[in-house]
Amino acid sequence: MLVEISPAQARYGKFRAFRSLHFFAACEEPPTILVGVTHAQTCLVLGARLRALRNAGFHVLLLSSPGPLLDITAAREQVERIELPMRRSIAPLADLCLSTAFGG
Repeated sequence: MLVEISPAQARYGKFRAFRSLHFFAACEEPPTILVGVTHAQTCLVLGARLRALRNAGFHVLLLSSPGPLLDITAAREQVERIELPMRRSIAPLADLCLSTAFGG
């Protein structure tokens, strides 16, 4: 089930039910949300966000490069983890081309 809301509706609390399990009561299984980062070190700052999503009734998937911080964060916040080897390095030419392609 996909429900689109405007920023104004979200800001003024018209859809506060999204913040509780009551909204998902009619669902057979909880909706899944994927939180993905390129480096496992970023998992250090995701704790509160992952916890809030899980407490709101989402099945949370945490996707990151392999590493102990992914394992620790997933275990601590009780979310499912997905390891995906990724490589990110400085690539000035590629970044410039991408920036130009998107009007940057």
